[in-house]
Amino acid sequence: AMLDFSPIFLRKLTLLGVLGMTVGILLSLIAVYQRIFGQVPFSGFTTIFCLIVFLGGLQIATLSIIGEYVWRIFDASRNKPSYVIEKLA
Repeated sequence: AMLDFSPIFLRKLTLLGVLGMTVGILLSLIAVYQRIFGQVPFSGFTTIFCLIVFLGGLQIATLSIIGEYVWRIFDASRNKPSYVIEKLA
């Protein structure tokens, strides 16, 4: 019930998605660096793992942005009058 009336969860989810994408990019850069300098052979597992982490973060970020739009539409249509009635003296 606490999450129903607040967009804070969606914004934190967006940050989680961006963090996941950042981790995926960093893991990919580390794997390429190790491959260039011959420390670890490039394997299929490393590539798949980096792609899964990056694409998972991308999906989370994209869905949370869509959720933010839906939240704004919901917030705008919450039985609020679209006009203001002046009080006559």
